[in-house]
Amino acid sequence: MAVALYARVSTTKQAEKDLSIPDQLEQMRDWCKRQGFGVAVEYVEPGASATDDRRAVFQQMIAEAAREPAPFEAIVVHSLSRFCRDSLEFALYERELDKAGVKVISITQQTSAAFTQLNFTRAHTNNRINGFSYDGAGNLLGDGVNTYVYD
Repeated sequence: MAVALYARVSTTKQAEKDLSIPDQLEQMRDWCKRQGFGVAVEYVEPGASATDDRRAVFQQMIAEAAREPAPFEAIVVHSLSRFCRDSLEFALYERELDKAGVKVISITQQTSAAFTQLNFTRAHTNNRINGFSYDGAGNLLGDGVNTYVYD
């Protein structure tokens, strides 16, 4: 299967320090190799929050995925928060991509055709528990220890 990789960090400061984009790409490339997937294209978005969809590289990727024929069959992300943080936007993009025959696959969190709001919420709760929660300005909320989640 041909796939696209999408790597993103929230702040320009993170991107300049190479805190996570190289690591995301390396992990996704290794995962794809183990799965037997070929990487058709890599999309890298440094310093762009996923609290909304106003991200140039993200929009380019979505537009290219919607072409006929689609240049890849799936978009691979490290975690779902790299793709989108808003569950409604995620559902809308997942539906749009599904119409084009393109899936969203996280290498660290469960994704499937039966992906539900509950799974999305649990995935983001897991990110918060692990200290990966950011506000709309890209500021870390909590320190990974003092994060409170209620079931």
